[in-house]
Amino acid sequence: MCSFLCVAYRSFILWLAWGLLAGVGAPLYATTDAPTSTMATDSLTVGAFSTADVGAAVPDGWRELTFERGDIETPTTYEVVLQEGKRVVRAHSEQGASGLVKEVNIDPEAYPVVSWSWRVDGVLENGDYRSRSGDDYPARLYLIYDVPARDLGFRGRIAYNVIQALGYSEVPTRALNYIWGNVAPVNEALDNAYTDWVKMVAVKSGSAEAGAWHAEVRHQYNDYVAIWGERPPKIVGVAIMTDADDSAGEATAFYGDIVFHRQHEGAENIPLQRSE
Repeated sequence: MCSFLCVAYRSFILWLAWGLLAGVGAPLYATTDAPTSTMATDSLTVGAFSTADVGAAVPDGWRELTFERGDIETPTTYEVVLQEGKRVVRAHSEQGASGLVKEVNIDPEAYPVVSWSWRVDGVLENGDYRSRSGDDYPARLYLIYDVPARDLGFRGRIAYNVIQALGYSEVPTRALNYIWGNVAPVNEALDNAYTDWVKMVAVKSGSAEAGAWHAEVRHQYNDYVAIWGERPPKIVGVAIMTDADDSAGEATAFYGDIVFHRQHEGAENIPLQRSE
C-alpha cells in the first residue's frame, strides 16, 4: 500500500501531509475555535464524544480525513453511537482506512497528560508493527506536534521541500502515535514502518483485553522527551484512526472522550523502553 507521493510512505502522519495534496482540507494548525492552553482550566476536552449527537458521522469540531486518490478506496466508517449507555465513536474498517482529526493549539508542558478510553472487538491477525504490510491497528490515537522542517533531518527536509514545491506551505511534521497493537511490545517506543516522522507506543497489545472498555492515561510530555530527547513544541492536532488496509483485515473499535490535563493521579510516568 502507498500514499500519494511515494510507495514507501503510508502512515497516518503522512496522510496529514500527503492528504493535503488530495484536497482533504486545510493544514492542521489552530483555528479560532480550537481548544487552546490559555484557558484557565485544569483540563481541556478535545474529544467530547459523550455529548455528541447520536448518529453523527463526524462529531462537531472534527473532520474526516480520507484518501481521494491512491490505492485505498474504502474509508473507515465512523459514527457516534450509544454503547453501554454512553455516547462514543464507533469505527469500523474492512480492508480500508481513514481517520477523524481535530485542530488544536495546546501547550504540552501546561497540559502534559492525555487521557482517553477505548475498546476493540479484536486485533488484526496480520497486524505487525515491524512491516509495512502489517502497519494496521484496530485503534490509534495521534498527537501531532508543530516541529519546524529544519529539525527533521536531511531526508525529512527533502520530503518537506517537495511538498512545499507543490504549493503546500504548512505541513504537520511529527506525531506520537498511541496504538492498540497485535504483536507490538507494550510501553516501548517503536519506529513506524514507513517514516521517522512518527513514533509508536503500544498502550495495549494482543486480544486478551479485547471486548472490554479500558481507560488510558499517558504523560505525553515525558513520552515525547524520552523519544526525541527534547521539549515538545505545541500540539496542533489530535486524531483517531482504525485501519485495516495493509493487512487486508477487518477491525472495529470504540473511542471515548479525549482530555488533556494539567495533572492526573493516574499519570505516573513509566519510562519508555527503546526497541532495538
